[in-house]
Amino acid sequence: MESNGSKYINLLSRDLKTKKSGINKKLKYFLLKLVCKNNSLANFQLEEIVQKYFYKKTRSLNILDVGAGLCSFFPENVKGFKNNYFACDLSMDMKNYIDSRGIKFIQSDITKDNLKLENETFDIIICTHLIEHLESPTNLLSESERLLSKSGLLFIKTPDIEKVKWNFYNDYTHIKPYSKKSLIQQIESDALRIIKCSSTTLYLDFSIKLIKRSPYNPINFIFLFIGIYTFFFRKDMREIICIAKKI
Repeated sequence: MESNGSKYINLLSRDLKTKKSGINKKLKYFLLKLVCKNNSLANFQLEEIVQKYFYKKTRSLNILDVGAGLCSFFPENVKGFKNNYFACDLSMDMKNYIDSRGIKFIQSDITKDNLKLENETFDIIICTHLIEHLESPTNLLSESERLLSKSGLLFIKTPDIEKVKWNFYNDYTHIKPYSKKSLIQQIESDALRIIKCSSTTLYLDFSIKLIKRSPYNPINFIFLFIGIYTFFFRKDMREIICIAKKI
C-alpha cells in the first residue's frame, strides 16, 4: 500500500465519512439487519468461516486483518465479544477509528516488515483485496505462514482478472492481477496449502449461505436475486476467495 498521507489513504478516510450515507447504503443496512445480526456482509462472511472451521474450539480465537482499512470484517464494536481482534495497516490514519471499536491496532509495512508478534499467534489471518496492491506478496505470505497457528487459516480475496478484465485497473492502486490458477500457485509457493478456492461475488456467497441457514425467510430471496445479478451481470464484482492453511 502507499505511504501515510497518500491519495489511497485519503480514499479510505472518505469511505469512513460516507460509510452509511446514501439511500442505497441505508437500505442495504436495513435489509441486512432483517436477515442477520451482522453489521456488514464481510462480517457475516468471517463468522461463517469461524462457525465452519472452528465450531469445536471453546477458547477465544485470535483474528488478524492485514491491510485492514475500515475493518469491515469485524463487528462494529468488539468489546464483549469472545474473540480477540487485531488489525494491521501501513497508515496510522485509521488508528483512532479502529481503537474506538476495541480492536488492537498494529502499524507495519507488510511488504517488508516482520510483525513483532510471536510465532503461531493467530487462528485466522484475513487478507482481502490487498495482494493485488503489492508488487511482491512474498513477505505477506511468509509472515502469514509464520503467524498462523497449526490449525489456523489464511483467508484471501482478490479480483478475478479472468472476469473483471480491464475493470481491474479502474482502481489506480491495483498493481498485480490474479487468476484463480495464479493465485493458488502464489499462495502454495510459501508453505501454505489451499483447502478452498472459488470465483464468486460477495452478494452471491452471502445469499446462498442465508438460504441454507433460513430457507423460509422471503427476504433472503431478495439477496439471492441481487447475488445472481452480481454474479452473471456485474463481472466487475467477481472475486477469488481462497482459504489456505499450513502444510
